[in-house]
Amino acid sequence: MGAAMGLGAAPQMPGMGGAPQMPGMQMKQATPQVSYMVGVNGQQAGPFDWNQLQQLVQQGQLTQQTYVWKQGMPNWAFAGQVQELQPLFMNAAPPQMPGMPPMPGV
Repeated sequence: MGAAMGLGAAPQMPGMGGAPQMPGMQMKQATPQVSYMVGVNGQQAGPFDWNQLQQLVQQGQLTQQTYVWKQGMPNWAFAGQVQELQPLFMNAAPPQMPGMPPMPGV
């Protein structure tokens, strides 16, 4: 019975050890392959890949109200309405509230 248990356990161990590593590896390589045009100051700019889009968000040039377009889209759309781009805005700082004066000393 001990030999049978040993044989049964051996095939499970490699599978158990390999399964958690693969999803982690896939997550690190999960940068979407995209190529978007972006409306900047009324002009079309791009195409931009995912990393460039992230930089535009950090610089405040790409917001949820910025027009974007990629091949396959029928029309330009606000970036905030494009599901594929939602992760770009998850960690973005909120804009200043309208009507609020800047804080003194900032």
